[in-house]
Amino acid sequence: MNITSYTSIDNLSFTDSYDIIKSKLEYDFEENTTEIMDITYPVLYVEALDMVIQFSVDGSGIRFFEFFQPKMELLCGDARVSGNYVEVLRQVREIDEDIEQDNDGFVSAKLGITVNRQLEGGLYSSKVEGLIVFSKDYFDEPEADEDDFLKFYLGYNPFDGEGEE
Repeated sequence: MNITSYTSIDNLSFTDSYDIIKSKLEYDFEENTTEIMDITYPVLYVEALDMVIQFSVDGSGIRFFEFFQPKMELLCGDARVSGNYVEVLRQVREIDEDIEQDNDGFVSAKLGITVNRQLEGGLYSSKVEGLIVFSKDYFDEPEADEDDFLKFYLGYNPFDGEGEE
């Protein structure tokens, strides 16, 4: 898989619309939506790649690609990244020394990726659980925290500015 940070994965561009991506996909896919706090995003699921593509609300571009249990063999620009979680972390750290890391995984803003590691029996393993390749605007979007989720479920949507009692 060839990732060009914030631009594309192989021939799928972040600026491609929902309909354009559907026409470019070489595999069968399922169409669906995901709702997060009353915001509905169109999604495509490609079973052959175990990949979800989530689009902007209007379908005009891609928010992120998410791969589950990915084979970690990526070409990020000129750098080849492959292996288990520990090996991938080491390789990405050589490219981006400013990664953000926690127990679940890491984010490389430079490469536009998030890599999460798998839990096995309540412990973190060296297996990669998921890979998210995100658009440049993804982290600029409003983000909900725990208080926002609580307020939402109590009837207030923090993104529309209405209804707090």
